[in-house]
Amino acid sequence: MSYEKSGKKWFDIISACADDKKETVLSAFDKNEPVGFCHFGRLKRKSELLNGFEGEIKAIYILKDHQKKGLGGKLIKKITQIFKNNGIDSFIAWVLKDNSSADFYVKTGAELITETDLTIGEQTLKGLCFGWRNILKGP
Repeated sequence: MSYEKSGKKWFDIISACADDKKETVLSAFDKNEPVGFCHFGRLKRKSELLNGFEGEIKAIYILKDHQKKGLGGKLIKKITQIFKNNGIDSFIAWVLKDNSSADFYVKTGAELITETDLTIGEQTLKGLCFGWRNILKGP
């Protein structure tokens, strides 16, 4: 991944979110400084394994210095609330197995759904799919 390609990709995603109410990008700030963001929306790639899941967290990033301070949990709560408001009952998130933050998803109420190979660029890496179910019935 390159800075230039990532910058263009996120510019396009944020621009598309302004026109498409099925996708959302949230930003997190600390003292007026951006420290994280997330991108989520309707699940586009359906499969039998993911049957019943309607939403997906497509990306969630928090600067290292701001991790493990509750910000990720607040973003998950906000994502859950927005999904609930839109009648979406269950959603997923993919994370690389080697990501040190993978246990974060379980701590926020997700369960491991599946594990598979993911191709990113020219690399094949192990990916984990976590899912939150029946959020409309929760608090």
